[in-house]
Amino acid sequence: ELKHSDNISEAVGDSRSVWVHVVRHGEVHNPQKVFYGRLPGFGLTLQGKTQAAAAGEALKAKEPKPRLVISSPMLRAKETAQAIHEKLELKQQILVEDGVNEVSSPFEGQTLEYMASIGWELYDPEKAMNIEADLKDHETFEKMSDRVLKTLHQIVAKALKDQVNAVVVTTHGDVCVGIRLWATGNEPTRRARSDAIKSGYPGYCCVTSLRFDADGKLVETDW
Repeated sequence: ELKHSDNISEAVGDSRSVWVHVVRHGEVHNPQKVFYGRLPGFGLTLQGKTQAAAAGEALKAKEPKPRLVISSPMLRAKETAQAIHEKLELKQQILVEDGVNEVSSPFEGQTLEYMASIGWELYDPEKAMNIEADLKDHETFEKMSDRVLKTLHQIVAKALKDQVNAVVVTTHGDVCVGIRLWATGNEPTRRARSDAIKSGYPGYCCVTSLRFDADGKLVETDW
């Protein structure tokens, strides 16, 4: 289980700590203006590629410099990972990790106009009934967050074991929301998500940085 330090703001140097930089993908080429979810074939726009390259430059300047890039299997995340990987000039190939994939949602293919009309409440059973879908066949926000946090724990444990002190993970907006809720001591629930996104949603190629100590405890955050 992922743990918090008693003092989340402590920043004592530790050569065995590990930074995980969680990056949302760049802007997506979406001419049909649909909620793409896990639909295949949605890559980055030119602007999205520029955003990803800029994120790579910013990450390259960090100390310690990331030594590993991990990506969601979605094309937009993999293209973001590739741009960052090139800026970091890493020999280690990009690893693809299902555990940081986009949420599985019955709303895939719905128009952005429709999604805005329901306030992007894609985890609301009543909203799913409106499109004759059953949320039981898909992930709740809680289930998605649990999957992601378990994967984050595995990434941290492996990095500590391999003495890799900084990792980049390219992923998706709601994944970032769930991680940020957890990192600030909040239970990642559907209600907490709804409240969080009212004050702003993670932007394209935004970076959520988390530092874990040698025991796997979260000791520092930055975003």
